[in-house]
Amino acid sequence: MSEVKVTFQVSVEKTNSGDTVFIVGDCPELGQWKPKLAKALRLVSQSAGIEIWNDTIAIEGASAVKYRFFVGSIDRSAAEEMVTVHKWESSPTPHSSTLVGAELNVCLRFGLVDGYTFVNRGWLTGQVAVHLSLHDSSLKLNVPVDKDRRYFIKCLPIDTRMGNNNFASNETNFSCQVLNSDVETKVLVSNLNNDDATPYLMPSNGVVYDPNAFLTFQIETWNAKYLGLKLIVSIENDDTNILHSQNLYQELGAAYINQDNIQCTDSFVASVVSKDCEIIGKLKVDILVITPLRYECDMSYCMDSFHKLDKKQSWFIGHRGMGRTLVNGVHNAAVIENTISSLNRAFSHGADFVEFDVMLSRDRIPILHHDFVTSINAICKLEGKNSKITIPVQNLSLKELEILKTVESTVAAKTSQQDIRETETKDNQPFPTLQSCLERVDPRGGFNVEIKYCMRLRSGELEEGLVHFPGRNEYVDDILIKLLHHSGSRRIILSSFDPDVCTMLRAKQNRYPVLFLTQGDTKKYAPYEDSRTWTVEMAFQFAISESLRGVCVHAESLLNDRSLIERGKSKGLWVVCWGDDNNSVENIKILKEGGVDGIIVDRIHEFLCS
Repeated sequence: MSEVKVTFQVSVEKTNSGDTVFIVGDCPELGQWKPKLAKALRLVSQSAGIEIWNDTIAIEGASAVKYRFFVGSIDRSAAEEMVTVHKWESSPTPHSSTLVGAELNVCLRFGLVDGYTFVNRGWLTGQVAVHLSLHDSSLKLNVPVDKDRRYFIKCLPIDTRMGNNNFASNETNFSCQVLNSDVETKVLVSNLNNDDATPYLMPSNGVVYDPNAFLTFQIETWNAKYLGLKLIVSIENDDTNILHSQNLYQELGAAYINQDNIQCTDSFVASVVSKDCEIIGKLKVDILVITPLRYECDMSYCMDSFHKLDKKQSWFIGHRGMGRTLVNGVHNAAVIENTISSLNRAFSHGADFVEFDVMLSRDRIPILHHDFVTSINAICKLEGKNSKITIPVQNLSLKELEILKTVESTVAAKTSQQDIRETETKDNQPFPTLQSCLERVDPRGGFNVEIKYCMRLRSGELEEGLVHFPGRNEYVDDILIKLLHHSGSRRIILSSFDPDVCTMLRAKQNRYPVLFLTQGDTKKYAPYEDSRTWTVEMAFQFAISESLRGVCVHAESLLNDRSLIERGKSKGLWVVCWGDDNNSVENIKILKEGGVDGIIVDRIHEFLCS
């Protein structure tokens, strides 16, 4: 086949300073779907907020080409040029052009594929993300507070290699410099209490501090090990004579967070120090560091927006397959929950998806299990009677889980005889691996994979009495890598109750949509410590701030206030629901009529027949 010179042209809404439009595709000339090998286009014109980018690329030996466009930037501060993806065309299928003749002109609009617009935020292609959150009156000043004037907080990334190297020991003398990079390190900010929680570029003076708001600064950097942060606290100047000058704000002081504190702590209290070297207050921040996935995601395939092509009104999702094994000590399902048999049987009864729980064994193998603890049979050495010993699942290897005669902790609390190991078939055994489910469950069925992560309750304790749990980054990586290696073209939806896990799931990969699970305002479950979990409205705002696909809401909340469904969907979010209230034909009808995107139910065969 001969060479074809293809002129690719795309119209894009005005990009930010330093941004470039790239093309990536399925041939060597377009980088084989890898962002770092993508071809940068040239800006040729701009008018009325629309930019035109194009370039002519010679493609050899192909009868057709598939491709996508993305907006990104090039960072040259590392040993090699690195590409950051800011937003990209996330359609289930890419653009495609047949190569006929010696020359071909292609003119497209960014994100428009098959009549739908598919544009999504980028992911971590190698850089590290740092999120700093302020909430619950995190700023405490020792000086008198002027309630008539607004206070501001500005987050400034700094390079700890610069200055006098006394950053950790002598905060007040540190010479702050912006991270050394050809591309300015941008700081985005989101306020979950605003009407629109979408992150925006931080203004030059910082953002208004509200003690009741949940405020998050978002930074991405290719120089994470040298990243320090300076948080400047200022107040509106009350001198009306300088309203038109540059001195609208008076700096009160600054708090410093060094690279060690960023990398090693989840929460940090920093002193706010004035220019006179006096401590005038304290600032508490939550720190979330998100490292890139140990797997190279490309742009060949994406299922984040497959719902636009699915005409079904509401998905039926089998809860742990065919449902929970027992409810209040009574058998609720024909097969054991979270088993291969349960998942396959749910699909045989017409489920669109199955929901199941995934956590790691001690040897870091992703397995299916709901509770963080299990019980094993033991014989009391004094009385010779059977006894149940509760042990965290994370403390047992996969082999131990497979050979030990375990009993569900919830079952042990209800009955002393129910043994979940009393079955002959391999597919009906508990603790199947995620890989085995991906390989042995009907590939036509979708998976809603809930990532289990032990959270702190409002009481201060961890769930189910645990005393520790693994760090999030490697925990999430181990599960995602297994999914990416073995899921093929199966539809996958990820979800978690832990907000930070959801943030990581979204930031580390570009293939699967992510839902934030929330129990909202209910008396049925103990509340979590994290205020992002307390209400459905806060869950919506959090999902928007992190570009999640949607929220999975406790059905009780939606039945009490059906307008929540429309409010969530009006924000562009999927609204899926879970909970015991779904196990009612009448409630399912109400929720479907309300427009929910998915309903998670036990005993799915009964409700689909109804």
